[in-house]
Parts: sequence; structure tokens; C-alpha cells
Amino acid sequence: MDNSGYIHTFSKKEQDRLLTQGQFLEPYFYPRIDFNVCHRILEIGCGVGAQISIIARKFPNLTIDGVDLMESQIDRARTVLENLIASKRVSLTIASAYDLPFPDNYYDGVCIFCVLEHIGDPLAALNEARRVLKFGGVFYCTEVFNSGLYIYPDCPAISEYWAAFNQCQTGMGGDPDIGIKLVNLAAKAGFEQIDFHDVSSILDRRMAAKPRRVEFLNFWKSLFLSASDKLVSEGKITPEVVLKLHEEFDDLIENMDTIFLYSGKQIECYK
Repeated sequence: MDNSGYIHTFSKKEQDRLLTQGQFLEPYFYPRIDFNVCHRILEIGCGVGAQISIIARKFPNLTIDGVDLMESQIDRARTVLENLIASKRVSLTIASAYDLPFPDNYYDGVCIFCVLEHIGDPLAALNEARRVLKFGGVFYCTEVFNSGLYIYPDCPAISEYWAAFNQCQTGMGGDPDIGIKLVNLAAKAGFEQIDFHDVSSILDRRMAAKPRRVEFLNFWKSLFLSASDKLVSEGKITPEVVLKLHEEFDDLIENMDTIFLYSGKQIECYK
């Protein structure tokens, strides 16, 4: 990825959060992902290796290549995936999503998770993904649709913070609503048989156990707050808004009428 719109940091704390995020989102992201007929796949924007570790566990016969532009992310991924690298199941490369160092028609499958939201030219990345994919190969792309966030009861501080978050990401060259645009982008890139799926996560009365509610809402709070230092330092929000955000998340945990929907979208398509 070119990280032009990467609103999160590259700190160890954020890298740890990304590993937690992979585990948290696995039940939402993977019900329709199937690499069983593939032999070698590529993850574009593999970051710290969170998704590769999941894919390797779910599909034990796969060989997986990962690329990321940031050396610090690849360094952490080499630690996370040490055993898989040693067994030759995983290989990592520092490279741009716009210029993949692989030949045409090379991979049985390609995947992207929450990367297009951060880059300035998502279509160029999809063109490269299609180029390295074999004819008949499968492509999965999972992305956010931040405008789809729904919270009940109303939380003014969270809403104010989220608006600033998304405006900042847009100003940095990213697109926090890229998920809703995936079908059109894939079609422009020449992919076929495009299926579009919702991979949103929701808390409502079905999630009655308090430990589960705490885990769910604390995860999303940590994602939101991963940009708080930047937003405060640039004057886009005040520290008071951050404090109030904490209070509102605590109130959501206790209120059994809470609805919290974070919207994600996923495409499955073929070359």
C-alpha cells in the first residue's frame, strides 16, 4: 500500500491492535472466503501478518506470499509468521500495491483486507491484483463503509469524533467509504462474476453477556482511538471529546437497548 491515507500509526501498540483485529474480525470476514482449490495466493498490503496467519491456519495446504510497502510492518510480520516462513509456507516482500514484483497470471488467488481505504488509487491496485492472478483465479477484497456506522442511542461525542476521523482520512487521500464502491471498481478492473457481501458486525440484545459486550465495544473503541493523538494534535477534535467518547462507550455497554453496527463489505470475483 502507499499509505497516503493511513490514518493509524505504525507504532508497536497499533501493530498489536492489528493482530487483535484479525482475530476479532475473523468470524465476520471468512465465512465466504474459500482458498481450498488454490495452491499459491497473494495478500496485498499484508501489514503485520494478521490475515496471513489466519489464512494459513484455515487452509493448511496453501503457500502464501505477502507484500506491504512499509518495512516496519513487514519486520513485525516476519516475527509473527516466523514458523510459517521457516517452513516455506509464507514469503514476505516489501513492495507497492501499484507495482507488484510478480509475473502475470501467477497466483491462484489474491486477497486484500482493509487496504484500499488507505490508498490514493484503488483502481490501480485492483488492476495489479488482476494482472498477477491466473485466469479463473479468485479475488477477495474486504473493506470498510464508514458512513454505514449506526449507533443507538445517539452518542454525540462518538458522532463528532467519527466525522472528524473520516474527514481526516479523506483529507489524507484515503476513502473511508471504499467498501460500497468495490463492485464498480472490480468491474472497471475487468473482474467477472462479482459477488457482493455484507460483513458488518453488530451488537444488539442478542449479545446479552456482559463480557462479550465489553469485548465487542472495547474493540471498536480501540479502533476509533487509534487516530486520536493525530486528531487532537491537529485540532480536529478536543481532548474533551475523547473523554466523552470513553463515557459514551461505557454507557453503551450497560444499556441493553444499544445497537452498534459497524459496516464492512466484501467482494468475491474472478479473472
